[in-house]
Amino acid sequence: RLFRLQCPQAWLENRVPVFQGIAPDARYQTVYFFLVAMSRLFGTDGVRGVANSELTCDLAFKLGQAAVMYQGGEVLIGKDTRISGDMLEACVAAGVMSVGGTALMAGVIPTPAIALLVRDLCCDGGIMISASHNPPEYNGIKFFDGQGYKLPDQGCANSK
Repeated sequence: RLFRLQCPQAWLENRVPVFQGIAPDARYQTVYFFLVAMSRLFGTDGVRGVANSELTCDLAFKLGQAAVMYQGGEVLIGKDTRISGDMLEACVAAGVMSVGGTALMAGVIPTPAIALLVRDLCCDGGIMISASHNPPEYNGIKFFDGQGYKLPDQGCANSK
C-alpha cells in the first residue's frame, strides 16, 4: 500500500529556508556543492553512516530535496526494518515535499522492489533507506533513477 504525500504550494511559498534568496538557476549549484562536500559519505550504494551521528536528519532532509531537484517531482521511498528507518524516511519525505515534490511511501520493502516499482509507477526517481549487511547502528540512503537503475557514484554530482 503506497501513501502519496504532497505539500500544498501555498505552504511552500514561504517555507523553503534552504533556498530562500537563492535564484532557481543557482539552486542546482547549491545542491551540487552540498553533495561534493558530503562526498566522503557516498559509497557505491549511496550515502551510508551511523544513523543520527554521521547520517543525520538534516542530511536526509537535504538529500530528499536534492532528489527532487535532480530527478523530478515524484519520488518513491522505501526502507528496511532498521530502527532508524522511520526517522530517516520521515526526513527524506519532508525534504522531498519541502521543494514541491511528491513522496510515495512504500514502507518496508526489499531494495529490488524499489527499482521495479519506480519504473512501473512512472516515478521520477526512487530512494531506498537501507544499509544491507552493515551493523544495525548504520543506515544508508540509496538513489534510483526513473528507470529503476541505481545512480552511478558520480551521478548525483554530475546531474543537471
